[in-house]
Amino acid sequence: MRNNIIKKFCIIVCITLLFSTAVLAATNDFTANSDIIVSGVTFGTGYTNMIIFNGSTAESWQFNNGTFIVTNPGTFKVGSADSSVKSFRILLNGSTVACDENTNPGVSYTTLPTDPGIYTIQPSSTSDCTDLCSSITGALTYNDYPTCGAASCVAGYVLVGSGSSAGCCPTVEHALSYNSYPTCGAASCESGYALSGSGSSATCVAVGSGSSIPFPQNIQTTYQVYDPKTGKLIEGFLEEDIKKSKTTQPATKTIINKYDEQWKQIINEGKLIYNGDVNKVLNEMGLKRNLTQEAENRLKYVKPIIENIKADTETVNAITNFITYGTKSTLFLGTGERAGVVNSYKSAFGKLPRTEEEWRDCIAIANGRWPTERNEITEKNATNAFKKIYLREPDRLNPHDDAAVVIIAYGLRPQTRDLNKEKFAIKVFRTIYGYSPSSSEAWDIVRAIAYSGASR
Repeated sequence: MRNNIIKKFCIIVCITLLFSTAVLAATNDFTANSDIIVSGVTFGTGYTNMIIFNGSTAESWQFNNGTFIVTNPGTFKVGSADSSVKSFRILLNGSTVACDENTNPGVSYTTLPTDPGIYTIQPSSTSDCTDLCSSITGALTYNDYPTCGAASCVAGYVLVGSGSSAGCCPTVEHALSYNSYPTCGAASCESGYALSGSGSSATCVAVGSGSSIPFPQNIQTTYQVYDPKTGKLIEGFLEEDIKKSKTTQPATKTIINKYDEQWKQIINEGKLIYNGDVNKVLNEMGLKRNLTQEAENRLKYVKPIIENIKADTETVNAITNFITYGTKSTLFLGTGERAGVVNSYKSAFGKLPRTEEEWRDCIAIANGRWPTERNEITEKNATNAFKKIYLREPDRLNPHDDAAVVIIAYGLRPQTRDLNKEKFAIKVFRTIYGYSPSSSEAWDIVRAIAYSGASR
């Protein structure tokens, strides 16, 4: 009988202790019975008011000298009626663990994590919590923080995966599905096409085509022809060809004048762009400012370009202005192609255009002109690419070979595009390299194949 009494007593004591422990773990020593205003929370160089919403629970919260902290939150909701507060960030041991945007001031809130810890609540003037996500090449938008991962991709890329594992893979023509990010490459192909290669280099080729795509021979010369006698590009013919015509002197003089005038314009445009003054660009172009387009271009084009390179405000503004509004000599290019020109300059010289002279060279590339600055390593790499493509050494005294090397090295753009030649050049590129062009270097090779006039 006594043993039974002892057992019952132990059971009662154990149950009592169990429920006592559960109460402590609930972390609801503090409960907000109405909205509470916390005044003077540090916000940038000033202060703002925060709101603890009715029903919030925690072990405790403190406010001291502008710092707002919460210990062991239960269901703790915090927001702000201040419209200049764009988001709320929750920090644990100095790292952001939660972030929500203040889309509706006084109503929007963020809920603190329920994991035990001492959290700091930090109002922020940054409206997009996705800036905390790691950058993904080709991503246009990101999933909400902290999920992150790509939500959509720029042109030339396709969304692969979902949630935090979602990324952007370079588009593979005729691909039906893709390998998981970041491997990418085609996983399956449309009807009539077969998988060629594996992993990141997998592409889709027409059934029965194999590697039998013929290499272009004796392509008719277009814009990218260099005359070593004058140091200038000639549209589709050399100066000695002009001399054979009956209009030798007038034609030659017209071409020289044309390129002299173009070069003067390029020099002036370098002066216009380099300091990032948007008002000067707008005045020169006769345009009105478009802040929405600037913001879109900064996210879509400028952010990937300046990635991993320190860029001051002046340089970022100059790149944004060039991509958004262009110059008179580069209006024939679209915004995406002007962004590609800056990327080609970055690829060729390992830096962003900052000075007046560097912007002159960048604009020269956009106009199919040789840059004045040269990079021996880049040209050596271009020479190696030439040998892989044409199966021989380039003859730099041959204007077609020289044009091919320079186009590959610096990304010179044609002023008149031929989409049929470009499509054919893409097929040749895939045959040689086993994958579709996606990087600026790869597209420069495609342009060389299409426009230089070099042949095997």
